[in-house]
Amino acid sequence: MKKKGPTSKVYQLKISLNGIRPEIWRRVLVAGATSLHSLHDVIQSEMGWQDCHLHVFRVGDVEYSDPDMEVDGARNEFSARLFRIAPDKGDAFLYDYDFGDGWSHTVEVEAISEQDSRFSGRPVCIDGRGDCPPEDCGGVPGYMRILKAGGKRTRQ
Repeated sequence: MKKKGPTSKVYQLKISLNGIRPEIWRRVLVAGATSLHSLHDVIQSEMGWQDCHLHVFRVGDVEYSDPDMEVDGARNEFSARLFRIAPDKGDAFLYDYDFGDGWSHTVEVEAISEQDSRFSGRPVCIDGRGDCPPEDCGGVPGYMRILKAGGKRTRQ
């Protein structure tokens, strides 16, 4: 019987939008071999963003981004794999989106398993709370002004 390596493991991630109360978060299952670029796509989809702005992953002192975005000093997110940058349960890193609005997300590894009946090989959202703020609303302060004025939280 062939032993399964870290690339075949299933990661349960909690993605939390920082600075917002009540908290906005998603819990997703992805493969350990998922590239940061693919994780970017998952976050965009599950948080309700429209992928209209620059982004960067911050893992300790190292940044990763799409090389076409020309983020100074960032490594290539296409070659960075989840099982390498966050090998253990409890590991966490940041995903920053829209440098103007300054949306920062914490991505935490909640669990790593050999298999999960909810995971069929494609990313899947298994839980979450809160609707995504609208694009270009002015970040946390702008979003809070919208909510204070009686604006409705809507998932885009």
